[in-house]
Amino acid sequence: MSGSRPQEFKDQSNPLINIDLSLGLMLKFQYALTTNRHLGLRFVPLGHESSTLGTGYAESAQRRQSRAGFTVAPVSYEYWEYGVSFDTPRFTARHGGIGIWSGGRTGFYAPVAKVPRLPITPSASNYEPSIGLEYRASHNPDPGSWGSRFLEILPESYAPFLSVDLRHRIIFDFHKTGGPEAPEERRLSINFLAGFRAPVSNRFRVLREAYVRIYHGVNPYGQLRTEQEYTLFGFGFNIGL
Repeated sequence: MSGSRPQEFKDQSNPLINIDLSLGLMLKFQYALTTNRHLGLRFVPLGHESSTLGTGYAESAQRRQSRAGFTVAPVSYEYWEYGVSFDTPRFTARHGGIGIWSGGRTGFYAPVAKVPRLPITPSASNYEPSIGLEYRASHNPDPGSWGSRFLEILPESYAPFLSVDLRHRIIFDFHKTGGPEAPEERRLSINFLAGFRAPVSNRFRVLREAYVRIYHGVNPYGQLRTEQEYTLFGFGFNIGL
């Protein structure tokens, strides 16, 4: 005859708390070139962004390992940003960029002089450009066209859209061998959206748009931006009340 008693689970948990903060002041301007073509300008003179995602992983690893072989580098910076767009009824072309105000910090994370416990090299590359293109199908295509046949499978009054954005992202490097002034490597990162959207004039639609998202490139989350090959699949929607 054999028996057993329940085992007690005594392992300590390691909660990961992610605090992402992004705020800033935005100025926008739009000028009508013709009745259906517009030029848009956007400028953020001062903004702040910080993220603790990734820091929790490193701190947990430090506690569990006898050696401090994991870098903890909180990402926190003040930035300026601009954007220019050209809109037509079917297409939007856009260009933008984000840069870092050096201020009391050096780049995206605090230098060694500010936080001595972080053995990191301050970032030297502090500007990221981007370009994008969006296509929007007509909500009222000609009868018999491929667009009208495609709309038959969508909810009433919705139309499909496609959007692609490319950003020349900076790959974080906390221990640069080339010295503090050596520029970080970059990688072209792509963000793709495809979905359907209600017309702007229809304010009574609760579901404004729904889409799938595919992203590939540099990990965009906090300290994890050291990762060059990151892929994200997702689904999103916007609602109006």
